[in-house]
Amino acid sequence: MAQTNISAVTTAGVNFRQSPNGTVLSTLAKDTAVEVRGHSGDWLQVQVSGKTGYIHCKYLHATGKGSWSGKVIASSLNLRKAADANAPVLTSLKNGTIVSIEGWQEGWLTVRVGANAGFVSVAYVEQVKLASPTPVPETITPLKEQSPAALRQKASEIQQIADLNDRGNRFESLQALAPYFSQRDNKATEGGKPIESSTGNMCNLTSLAMVLSFLGVENPGPASQFEDSLEALRQAKGLPARTTSGGWGGVAKAMGVSWNFISSTPVVQGKSWWDQKVRPSLRLGNGVMMSVTGHIVRVQAVTAGGVVVDDPFGRSRMKPGEEREFLSRNPWGSEAGTMVGKDVLYPWAEVEKHQMLWIAEFYRPDPNMPLSFAEEELPEVSDDGPSDPNPGK
Repeated sequence: MAQTNISAVTTAGVNFRQSPNGTVLSTLAKDTAVEVRGHSGDWLQVQVSGKTGYIHCKYLHATGKGSWSGKVIASSLNLRKAADANAPVLTSLKNGTIVSIEGWQEGWLTVRVGANAGFVSVAYVEQVKLASPTPVPETITPLKEQSPAALRQKASEIQQIADLNDRGNRFESLQALAPYFSQRDNKATEGGKPIESSTGNMCNLTSLAMVLSFLGVENPGPASQFEDSLEALRQAKGLPARTTSGGWGGVAKAMGVSWNFISSTPVVQGKSWWDQKVRPSLRLGNGVMMSVTGHIVRVQAVTAGGVVVDDPFGRSRMKPGEEREFLSRNPWGSEAGTMVGKDVLYPWAEVEKHQMLWIAEFYRPDPNMPLSFAEEELPEVSDDGPSDPNPGK
């Protein structure tokens, strides 16, 4: 949950104070541009002309998007559908719940918890500054995979840790324990024909199966491989094509998991962007998967050396733009064989030049957060290319 300032403008001539109700530093004219960095009650901490101070929220109008982190300080706090004490209650947030604050009204904050957004009283949420994470390792040391049940239990224990930095470090370590699945041995069929071919087709639901396993979600059809069970579910519910966000995203929701895009548009970025946008999601214990120009992989870690992924097809290398190639492949059509797509490191020299089509984050199932809370319509994305663009090499 990285902090990003929210651009805003003053709605009238207003005092710029050293602290809430404190000494007046200057008077700002109407339509003065500021950057909102946090809050203290109804007062917003802002930066203008290199100086930091406070302005009452009723005199600021947001012109951009951003967020900062807050913590619930009440024993329980109602998340409401609107900024009104009589508005319907969506759920009750527990003491210590970390929320992403994305906006304000007098007396209220607009917050997001996972995929779900609502309004809470400003009096019961204090700003928190997340401690700097520990230095990231150069690579990921292979560890023993854990079952969804074991991962669910470990995540529950981590969530109880009060120190946010320690909690984030432990969730990052837990990411490496998710089971790895190969798409190449899938048995799912459609119209009586096998779906997986020599060049791919099941990377989407296989990567989703890895994400769901990490989140502690069990295979709905233990007699089949996890990803094959997900395809059977997709067909049974008449969901869109598995190559679309309506397909794999619809399957995730059918399994009780809500999700959102970290980016729904193409990304060509280096380490700084990934540290700010993707690593915080991994540190919150979310599952992440992305499209490397038409092929979908699970994101395991953002390290000093690059981005670590679990690729269900094999070990690949990123090239500039939309180009990529496989250096080795999992055996096709066999249930046995070396799995070479686990713990694949994409070095920063490759990542910063390659176009990722989209990146999505998935949230742990929460019985107190029904999926119906997330009313926003998500962009539709699709991946129509084969997993392996160069099968002859």
